[in-house]
Amino acid sequence: MQWCKKYFALHLLKNQYSYCATIDSEIEFVNTNNILCKFESFCNNKKIIGSSINTNDFRHTLIKDINSSCTIFYKDNEHYDKLTDITNNFNIYFWFSDIPIYDMSYITDFFEFIGFNDYNTFVEKISWSVC
Repeated sequence: MQWCKKYFALHLLKNQYSYCATIDSEIEFVNTNNILCKFESFCNNKKIIGSSINTNDFRHTLIKDINSSCTIFYKDNEHYDKLTDITNNFNIYFWFSDIPIYDMSYITDFFEFIGFNDYNTFVEKISWSVC
């Protein structure tokens, strides 16, 4: 269950901070001046980096399902259409281009969506592909 430790940390900190970065021990910040402003800017200007994935790749269906499930967080068609467009109809494989920084104003909804508050159900359905 080591891969869930960051979820637990986010859950513990959800009411204490505006932003949280989930980093590993080998991460070193070069400059921590105005870190709150940097985190806020990062969240406001998020860049999505990825590449298309071949439909014959075994991960294609999984990746398409993960990408399309993100649309549940959008409340209008404009955002859905934008996500559909930038993901090439949900066929883009993403990776982190920077450390994951979470805007904590969304974290409660995120935990509710993934069922984190029901630990037994959460552990049964979690896998490497969603951590």
